[in-house]
Amino acid sequence: MKRVKKYVLTGMLLMLLAVLTGCGTREPETGKKISVYYVNTAETKVEVHDQYLNTKTPEEQLEETMTFLSTTPEKLEYKAPFDMGFQVLDYDVEDGKLVINVDKAYSELSVTTEVLVRAAVVRTLTQLSNVKYVTITVEGSQLYDNAGELVGWMNAEQFINNDGNEINTYELVKVKLYFANADGDKLIAAYREKHYST
Repeated sequence: MKRVKKYVLTGMLLMLLAVLTGCGTREPETGKKISVYYVNTAETKVEVHDQYLNTKTPEEQLEETMTFLSTTPEKLEYKAPFDMGFQVLDYDVEDGKLVINVDKAYSELSVTTEVLVRAAVVRTLTQLSNVKYVTITVEGSQLYDNAGELVGWMNAEQFINNDGNEINTYELVKVKLYFANADGDKLIAAYREKHYST
């Protein structure tokens, strides 16, 4: 009789252990994989982490991605780009162009941090099917860089991400060049693909 109780007790413990182990495991990630860029705590570089979109429509995926960019990840050594002391007031996308309107606290970011935030945001959001270009406005006004130049529309190709392991490698980039017209009184824009050493 003791032996039967022992087997029953052992079986119950094994079943309980199996249930508890099952509760602790994560279900496999599903949905569309997207690379989300975060800023490291030293604010010297961006770091990429894979996330999975569980939504289907482009509008829902944009909203979900904006949530990723606003939520600091579990790893404490990274910061979400939209969790850097300023607020996103609203955003709107039309014809592949996304306008993100932020509050004035954005203007108080250091020069390096501001560029890293832009790089993280643009490189993340332009992976979405309905976003080709991104611009940031500060309470409805256009954004200017520290040199006083209009930032304007941005895409991922404008930001080079080199962690130092790719020294002396070559990248291909599309650049916009300006040439004088035949009369010499106007500029004509032309795109050229160029290889450059990182």
